[in-house]
This record gives sequence, structure tokens and C-alpha cells, in this order.
Amino acid sequence: KIVTSKMATLGLQANPYPGLEPFDHRTTHRFFGREAVTQDLFTLFQKFYQSDTRFLAILGASGSGKSSVLQAGLLPVAEEEEDQEEEEKEESEVRDQQTYRYDGLRRIADTLTRPLLLVIDQFEELYIQCPNPKEQAILIANLTAAVQDSGRQVAVIVVLRTDCLGET
Repeated sequence: KIVTSKMATLGLQANPYPGLEPFDHRTTHRFFGREAVTQDLFTLFQKFYQSDTRFLAILGASGSGKSSVLQAGLLPVAEEEEDQEEEEKEESEVRDQQTYRYDGLRRIADTLTRPLLLVIDQFEELYIQCPNPKEQAILIANLTAAVQDSGRQVAVIVVLRTDCLGET
């Protein structure tokens, strides 16, 4: 607060960059210069959302801005689009009843009144924090079942460092 007060006294604006922290929904107004990347991701997300598998992976090197483009770019744009669609849409969907071995996420989504967008930032932590391959496989099977369900209730976006691709 002292620094902010001193900056105001000198007529200086606050630094628009959050340092090492990623941009997020609170700093969207300061997130600029990535409009083309954000639009490209949103276009890919729309394409995948309409496909049989509603899954999008954002890959990049550590510190390249993956989390920022997701949190301050793609998610706010997707929310805006969803708000517009919700106003125009009437609910008249019939759900297919399919059974999967690992379908807990899909079954939870079935109880929701609107589709679920599950965002998993730092997906590589699955392999770092959970050394049990069986548990890793169960989570991945659960995600796969949910994004391939014909009811289209779940979409998943994962953010993953490229140096961890060998683990997946």
C-alpha cells in the first residue's frame, strides 16, 4: 500500500503485470497482446466442443503464459459466449443412457442443469503428485468417458508443460 500511495503521489499508474503470477479473471482488463492466440484457442475450443470428444490441451514451455492465456483470455471469452447462447437457448435435450466403467464425472454432470467445463491447469501434477499408475489411469479414463459422452454435458481443457509430455 505504501508503494501504491507513493506511485499515486508521483502520478504513476500501477504496474499492469502481475510478475511471476499468471493473469486471471481479475486481471483480464490488463491482459492484452494475446488476442489472436485467445481467438485461435476459442475457435479450437468451439470446434472440439461440437465434435465427439470435447477435449482441448494447451501445451507450452514452463513460463510461456499458458495459464494466463487460459484464465485471462480463453475462459472470459468462453463465458461471454455462453452467456449470449444461454439467453437464446431453450432446454430440450434428451440424454443417452450409456454406461462406462469409470463414469463418475459424467454421472455428476448428468445432474447439472447446464454443461460442465472442467479446467485442469498444471495437468503434469497428475504424474508428479500421484505416482500410482493405476490411479492416473482411472482419472484419465474418467475424463475420457465424460468428454466422449453423447450427452455433451462435459468439456475438458488441460494445461500441460511440454517438458512433461513424456510422462503422459
